[in-house]
Amino acid sequence: MCSGQWIFWIAGFRIWHNCALLMTCYGRNNEGSLNSAVWTKKKSPSGIFFIAAGEAVRIRNSFSSTTTLSTGAPQGCVLSPLLFTLLTQDCAAMHSSNHIIKFTDDMTMVGLISKNDESAYREEVQHLTAWCKANSLSLNVDKTKEMVVDFRRAQSDHSSLYIDGSPVEIFKSTKFLVERLAESFTWSLNITSITKKAQERLYFLWRLRKAYLPPPILTMFYRGTIESVRSSCITAWFGNCTISDHKTLQRIVRTAEKIIGVSPPLSRT
Repeated sequence: MCSGQWIFWIAGFRIWHNCALLMTCYGRNNEGSLNSAVWTKKKSPSGIFFIAAGEAVRIRNSFSSTTTLSTGAPQGCVLSPLLFTLLTQDCAAMHSSNHIIKFTDDMTMVGLISKNDESAYREEVQHLTAWCKANSLSLNVDKTKEMVVDFRRAQSDHSSLYIDGSPVEIFKSTKFLVERLAESFTWSLNITSITKKAQERLYFLWRLRKAYLPPPILTMFYRGTIESVRSSCITAWFGNCTISDHKTLQRIVRTAEKIIGVSPPLSRT
């Protein structure tokens, strides 16, 4: 195992000005790209893509008054993922020891600190903060979390990270997308979260059994609502689970087998 510290820095965006980002991104390219953006704005099926888009709420045959939106994209627009990729393409890590992961309005920065040198990591955070300001983005410091994974034998306290004068809180565990990560890189906390979700859904499986639904329907319900939760991102955490965690997962399967009443065992991990 390598000696050093891995730092996960998770941040959320508070304000997203799409029009400003669009002009910033395309302004660095040739005029043809900028004209393409104007063409998208004019040829959008909703009329105008970014500016002066009218939105209203319909309840049956009644319509609310129209509100003009100055930013954003139409809901369900296929161009939204493409525009997100284009507008954030220059948001990349400066140092090879850091890595930036972007997912919708969330961003995660992973940094490797070796020989107690945090300069590259902290410089990366400052660069990212400056990039957000230059592109009319505001980092939500209240939702920003920092988690330190220390592989050293002699561990020491990690100094606080500041963004615009506000300290970033250090957490011992955090939720990354749908999984729980702990600073010790153990998965017991994640298994506990999965077990709780699965047990809640086992109640509905029991209710369906009381309604005398046939086993094939109950099995299909189990596959879609319980097994999908139990096996979520299983390739990332199952190999490092303890024996106790394995037994906890097996209890969910055995309970489902008793409710469904099938003699062959359901798929087990």
